[in-house]
Amino acid sequence: MSYIAGGTTIRADINQALIEAPQADVGLIGAELLPLQNVQAKSGTYLKVQLAAGELLSNNSAARAAGSEFQRGIRSFTSAQYDTQEYGLEELLDDGSVQDLNRFFAVESETAKFLLRQIKLGHEKRVSDLIWAGSTPFANSDQSPAVNYTEEN
Repeated sequence: MSYIAGGTTIRADINQALIEAPQADVGLIGAELLPLQNVQAKSGTYLKVQLAAGELLSNNSAARAAGSEFQRGIRSFTSAQYDTQEYGLEELLDDGSVQDLNRFFAVESETAKFLLRQIKLGHEKRVSDLIWAGSTPFANSDQSPAVNYTEEN
């Protein structure tokens, strides 16, 4: 619930609000590294194409003579499982507070922005924890594209 910090006096002659850290959610990379995916089911199976087995970094092309066949690549695919988790946040706004605070800023729309920022920051933290963990759910072939590229070529 929204509240006014102790000792704060709302003055009728001031109709602006100072909101600190307006750019706090700019430059976050969690959604780029591990984007949120909309799925129809809470858990399921998906197709996985790994770097080495899928020959994603292999240089298989070669020159061919007229009438001869092209070089061929052979890919293999695997599958993996997923389970979803839902994250959210809500804030209760008292009608009396909203009416008073609306003199300074659009409290409902700004509250929605604040909540979205907090959700984004939470996702950023979860991605960071996963990426920097001592052990991750990623296979070695998924973690080191440079090594895989070197070994394949």
